[in-house]
Amino acid sequence: MMHLLTDLGFFRRFVTSSKDGDARIWDVTLRRSVICLSGHTLAVTCVKWGGDGFI
Repeated sequence: MMHLLTDLGFFRRFVTSSKDGDARIWDVTLRRSVICLSGHTLAVTCVKWGGDGFI
């Protein structure tokens, strides 16, 4: 299991990316993918979280 820490505690979600062009948002508590961001024409090699928990 992966835990990502902040000053406020644990992040509940993290992102994985792949060569198939998908980025998946995973819920640590549920232990499953909750959102799949598809439609990229090339491999997704980097994901940056923005402020307030936005991607």
